[in-house]
Amino acid sequence: MLRSLEVENYRGFEKYRMDGLARVNLLVGDNGVGKTALLEAAQLLGSFLTPYALQYITMHRGEFIPGSGGTGPLSAQDASLTGLFHGRHAAPRSTIRIAAPSDGVSLTLTILPMADEQAREHAQLYLDQAVTDAVYMLLIERVLPGERRDTTALPLRERMGMSTNAPQHHRQAYVGENPATTLGPHFLPTESLNSDGIRQFWNELIEQGRDEELVPALGIVVPGTERISCLTERARGDHWGALAGFLVTIGDGGPPVPLGSLGEGASRMLTLAASILAAERGDLVLIDEIDTGLHYSRMARVWHLVIRTAIEHDVQVFATTHSLDCIRGLAWCCESHPELASEVALHKIEPRLDKAVPFPAQDIIIADEQGIEVR
Repeated sequence: MLRSLEVENYRGFEKYRMDGLARVNLLVGDNGVGKTALLEAAQLLGSFLTPYALQYITMHRGEFIPGSGGTGPLSAQDASLTGLFHGRHAAPRSTIRIAAPSDGVSLTLTILPMADEQAREHAQLYLDQAVTDAVYMLLIERVLPGERRDTTALPLRERMGMSTNAPQHHRQAYVGENPATTLGPHFLPTESLNSDGIRQFWNELIEQGRDEELVPALGIVVPGTERISCLTERARGDHWGALAGFLVTIGDGGPPVPLGSLGEGASRMLTLAASILAAERGDLVLIDEIDTGLHYSRMARVWHLVIRTAIEHDVQVFATTHSLDCIRGLAWCCESHPELASEVALHKIEPRLDKAVPFPAQDIIIADEQGIEVR
């Protein structure tokens, strides 16, 4: 579990730090201060297959280079890495550093010109067609607990474009002591996951025999929920919608109801709970705008579920919000369940400072009682 997070030269941050991290962390702050960027930083740090995380982050934000990668569909376009660097200054020798100093873990991304000896060394590990038009190599250096290290690199084309096909060559080019086969953190964006992401969570829970644990979670938004099932054949293909094939049996004697017909809140609650339940022990779960689609009156119960599940399954949660009702729900939860309070912290992201302002649970409760604005 991360106890601190530090970023240098990443997106809007020249240098920024978060201390006092807890089991469940809520990030608050104005629009554009970098809350989602900090979730991304945690995702990159926790992902053993960094190239895939880079691809997810850039494509999720729509950061690609128009007209690159030939005339194919969007998936064939180059992902633009320029926006990852502070001030959008991505040039040879530019470096991003993300670290958890308290945990002895760090990740460094450095742009190397192809003339660099280390760049050429890594380029030789790729198939010729993967580096034919490469101008740079993105060197990825990771320090793991116990001072273990691994290194890999990604070819970059002009304008710092990363071919969206490049990550599939990652395992061929991986150099290190501990190559992993998992992407690591679960990232739940503001909008709904695509059908592949939701099916991944569902399949993991089925394999673990824990799919029934979703029933009480969905019951927070859909009272009377008795069973959740999935018709996998109908769920294929995003043209049906990400939640096509998911059916909910409600204790009113009627037939199962398509999840999508129960409203955005039901869909959000299902994916939120599934993302935490499907995470492996020690994983990170990153939730952007946790209250999206959820009524304020449900938030205390939502937080209780999130905190309790994170503790039981030994995962760490980072979430963001702009909502005062979401913060009040967290305060109410901590006050009603004091045994959970030590597992919670709120962090105000203030760009004028060089580090976030942490609020432990007791301060969150006091702020709510006294009407103190913490956003």
